[in-house]
Amino acid sequence: MFNCAGYSKCTDVAGAFRLAGEEFASAKPAPSNRYLLVYSDLIAEPPTSSVSTCAKPSNGPTADFPWETLQGVSVTALWLPADQAFKWKKAFEEHGLKGQLTVFSSSESPAVTVKPPEAATVTISDEERAKETARYQSYLYGALKTIGAAAALILIYFLFASMSARRRGRTAQGSTPPRPQILTPAQLRARNATQPLRRN
Repeated sequence: MFNCAGYSKCTDVAGAFRLAGEEFASAKPAPSNRYLLVYSDLIAEPPTSSVSTCAKPSNGPTADFPWETLQGVSVTALWLPADQAFKWKKAFEEHGLKGQLTVFSSSESPAVTVKPPEAATVTISDEERAKETARYQSYLYGALKTIGAAAALILIYFLFASMSARRRGRTAQGSTPPRPQILTPAQLRARNATQPLRRN
């Protein structure tokens, strides 16, 4: 467990949110919901020359607050003074994060029961959706190319087989022996009369 006793005199609110943003960024990329619980009065007193020398307290977000790390993050803050709760909720709205911050004042926080986050729901950004569409289109294009190549090969095979069959037919017709000549009775007698008699 990290011992933060040496840092208890100063509060670097912007640094804490920046650290949380780095944790979100380094997490395994997956479509999911992100939640951040904050137990602090959110009064910024960051250390200056040492961990025990603090800057003048700031009741609202400082100029270096990393708003970009809170995109898509649901933030719940507890134990804020009422004035602080008002200021931070207004700041969230001004930076386009309306509805992402739930605050409970110091008087409200004792009665709050922190419930586990709801089951994550799949959220796909437009960029991810475009990548998936391009990937499936690539698969479809590859499949169509394969089918087209197979169809072309089958067509070539049948054309070659047809040409071979025609060639064999012409060859067979050229080598067919002549049919025997059928003679009439008169032709038979004439042929027999011209042939010499064979003696045994």
